[in-house]
Amino acid sequence: MSLLIGALTMGSILALMALGVFLTFRIFGFADLATDSILTLGAATAAVLMVRGVSPVVAMFAATVSGMLA
Repeated sequence: MSLLIGALTMGSILALMALGVFLTFRIFGFADLATDSILTLGAATAAVLMVRGVSPVVAMFAATVSGMLA
């Protein structure tokens, strides 16, 4: 059961990334791959903050802000 939940979670994240690339391709006419790098930046920001002892809620907020500023 845990494997199924993990697979669905990962699939949902990748589906959102694919949707972002698809929408930018339809609007601009070329695939803007900045979506992938912004997701990676947010994940790295959240991971570093949580390793340093910051609460997960604050880390997710900081990850969102760093993604918006990128």
